[in-house]
Amino acid sequence: MKKLVVLLISFLLAPLVFAQYNDTLPSYLADLRDAAYGQGAEAAELLSNYNAAVTGISKDYDDVAELNYLAQCEYLTGIGYNIMGDEDNATVHFQKGYDIAQKSLDIKETAEGWATQSDNLGGLCGTKGASYQLLHGYDVIKFSNNALELDPRNAGAQYMIAASWIYAPAIHRNFNTGIDYLNTMLTKSDMDKHDYFDACTAMAYCYLQKKDIDNAKQWLAKAQALYPQNAVVKELEKEIK
Repeated sequence: MKKLVVLLISFLLAPLVFAQYNDTLPSYLADLRDAAYGQGAEAAELLSNYNAAVTGISKDYDDVAELNYLAQCEYLTGIGYNIMGDEDNATVHFQKGYDIAQKSLDIKETAEGWATQSDNLGGLCGTKGASYQLLHGYDVIKFSNNALELDPRNAGAQYMIAASWIYAPAIHRNFNTGIDYLNTMLTKSDMDKHDYFDACTAMAYCYLQKKDIDNAKQWLAKAQALYPQNAVVKELEKEIK
């Protein structure tokens, strides 16, 4: 169970039939994302996808947009390494992504800048342990709220706020509140494929904890349809019988 919680942190009501996503990432970032989430890639392939994404971003974008995409690139790479069990490399990429996002925000405050900083700090909370999470968890929420003030439909920021309730220390944890935030994300945000996957796995986890196995199975099935070999999916499969 502890392993499952850590994996879900790194990523973050009845099933909603009409929840949809649009895959808007540049192709090289989508390839990196699919390598990280899909579990089909070895470390060497993940690194190859990472290098291709960095090259593509630097060629196609500049200024704030380039920095925001690079911060997202670091986050996705951190996710990939973390799921492989390589927390050291994951931490390096999450920290780099956090620092790049800060550079972006120093130039101009944007929703994506705040959201990618929140994502990478959330990743660091997952790899550095409970004491780090207690120290910096509030900033994850703060940065996400900053993103939502600029763009109320930012899916990543909505997910991180939901995750702050779902994966919080026991004294602050509230699965019902987390479900409410996920419900808002699923109906009132602009989701990419990985955003939808994160919401589905988080919903499955919440219902598992509430011992509502029927709903847990329905949300797990949605996640399985996207990334059947994902480590979070495999851990949920073990728990949801």
